[in-house]
Amino acid sequence: MEASPSQARLTQIRIEAACHHCWTAIRSGAATQESALGEMPQWIFRVNQQEFFLNPFTGTWFYHDRLHNTWEDAGIKIDEAILAVINNQFYFKKYNNSDLDAHLPSLAPPNLPLARQLHCILEVTAALLRYQEFEQALALLQDGAAKLMANSEEPLFQEKMRALLQAAEKTRREESLEAAAQLMHTALSGQFAPAAAPEASPPPGLTCSLCHAENRAGSAFCSSCGARFCARCAVSLPAGSRFCNQCGAPLDAS
Repeated sequence: MEASPSQARLTQIRIEAACHHCWTAIRSGAATQESALGEMPQWIFRVNQQEFFLNPFTGTWFYHDRLHNTWEDAGIKIDEAILAVINNQFYFKKYNNSDLDAHLPSLAPPNLPLARQLHCILEVTAALLRYQEFEQALALLQDGAAKLMANSEEPLFQEKMRALLQAAEKTRREESLEAAAQLMHTALSGQFAPAAAPEASPPPGLTCSLCHAENRAGSAFCSSCGARFCARCAVSLPAGSRFCNQCGAPLDAS
């Protein structure tokens, strides 16, 4: 069963508060880094099937890439944003922005094609509808439709968005928030097909910085000297390292 956004948020807040408490004890001399910060598992929490890890040394959040079994930088620091998983994808919402403008890292960036902007909005609101958060879903759909209408130079598309917004508002008044949100989501889903993700370029090979041997792309260890490669920045690290000494990424996925 999927965890609710509120449950995940409380767990994240608890972990971030624990990190603050540990560093207060360290700075006051009441504890050492080793005793206060403890082991990696205490800084991990799970939302549905996605795991997040707070690096207590850098205050940086990471998410677990299950496909490659690596921890990837989430791009946010402690106390910056709420972590979320929607449709098995990782997103975050900035604390100091409005819900409409920050439900995703970028809900619908204006430099993206209209089809991709709409796909982003539909992906988020589909999950909100499953959580029965109809008011927020409707607000996001209305805001997204208004932005799409403003960014479009096609009169026919603008008229369609305008008519849809009017129909949704009428449905909200006469029926319910749920009916209005479902109306908008169904109508917008028929406008465009989801944009295909761009093909990723093949990763380059890895050169060990300790022995300078060449290794194939994606190698976890150097085939010549056995040094471990950081999955995030590819620097070579001595055996037994728990964190990368260059970027701070954790080296173990469990």
